[in-house]
Amino acid sequence: MREVAIILGRGGSAGGSRKNLRKVGEHTLIRQAVLKCEAARLIDEVYVSTESMEIAKESGCANIIARPDELSTDEAKTDDAVRHAIEVIGSDPPIDVVAVVQCTAPLMTIDELDGTIRRLIDMQAGCAVAVAPTDALQVTEDSIGRLHGIGLDLKTFAHRRQEREQAYEICGSIWAMDCKMFLRTGNAYGGTVVAHKVRRRLEIDSLADLDDARAMVRQNRT
Repeated sequence: MREVAIILGRGGSAGGSRKNLRKVGEHTLIRQAVLKCEAARLIDEVYVSTESMEIAKESGCANIIARPDELSTDEAKTDDAVRHAIEVIGSDPPIDVVAVVQCTAPLMTIDELDGTIRRLIDMQAGCAVAVAPTDALQVTEDSIGRLHGIGLDLKTFAHRRQEREQAYEICGSIWAMDCKMFLRTGNAYGGTVVAHKVRRRLEIDSLADLDDARAMVRQNRT
């Protein structure tokens, strides 16, 4: 079985310029993702898809895929960048599992990577994602600033936390996919989707999140 990890590491980011080159703890976000993929038992090959020479240099021993400019914008779709990477990697021998690993989850563990891939294989699913339990009530804001959602609309009722069905949020660390399913559908969620349950971890969406992650590392709260 051929299991490859693809790390999408842009040099530019809507959440902060050169975000993936910032450090949390000893290593940059991109280097941490590479090192954890290299240490995972169920990942055979590690690739970094990037348009940035700085990212490529910081990626250490990972294989570098030069991402086209049109797939490096804020508007570019992740699925398109993953498909491009798979085409560059090649199918000789065929790829069985593609693990799309994000730089923006620096507190993820190696067990989180292996566990998600193992869940995909054991369940013979199309996609497996790392999820964490959440008690948050989901609300939205309309065009004039009014909130809507559970407990706020007359037609819904906010049960006590103990009475609500357990909900989960996608952690944003890893999507493990059956490669044939992905290439056939062009969608990470094109087949049966299963979950690997982990602890909730901070995801780096902005430079402010970097400060929070660094504080957690200093306090050993990972």
